[in-house]
Amino acid sequence: LSVGKHEMYWNREFYAFGRHADAKDVGNTWVNRTEWGWKKYPSEWNGRKIGLYTSASESTFRAYASETKEGTLPVNCDDQVLECDGMSTTTAGYEAFFVIECGQHFYVGPDQNHFTPTYTQYNITESVTESNFVRPYNVSCGQSPGERAKFRFLGFFNETSCNGITNKTYDTSPCNLTNHTSSSSEPSSMSSSEPSFMPSIKPS
Repeated sequence: LSVGKHEMYWNREFYAFGRHADAKDVGNTWVNRTEWGWKKYPSEWNGRKIGLYTSASESTFRAYASETKEGTLPVNCDDQVLECDGMSTTTAGYEAFFVIECGQHFYVGPDQNHFTPTYTQYNITESVTESNFVRPYNVSCGQSPGERAKFRFLGFFNETSCNGITNKTYDTSPCNLTNHTSSSSEPSSMSSSEPSFMPSIKPS
């Protein structure tokens, strides 16, 4: 089974418990309910646009997600402006972005080994051993040994267009969109009275 970049293989299967003598009869009742398939970019992904907002005078940034894939993003998030936009699902030319908190230091981008100073990309033919096995989630962060870096998934973005937030802190508070304009010529419509915001505290 080969799964390419921006592709996803999925399947649904069932596990039955009971007497061994009943296994065949029980299995036959569920076998037709099993499913499998592929999802490939871009036609089958149903993601949403995500905007990252900041300002030159602030050390923080915020995020906002459109209601739908075709939805629009506001130009402003309170006093912050749209720095770059991405998607909630894998997209060609975009990389998975993370907020990494390591002690008092922050990094935003695709480099999961940013706080791993001893990391070097070893040759693919080199054997993986305990000495070269990379664990970016277990960096000491210059604090007490074993204190792990904190990772938070943001979405998929173009690395070069988001340089303005690389070392800023992620502010999880929602955007107040009252009287703010959309980034397109047409106003965006909301399905509820309260704006939705992404990413959440937990990664999606």
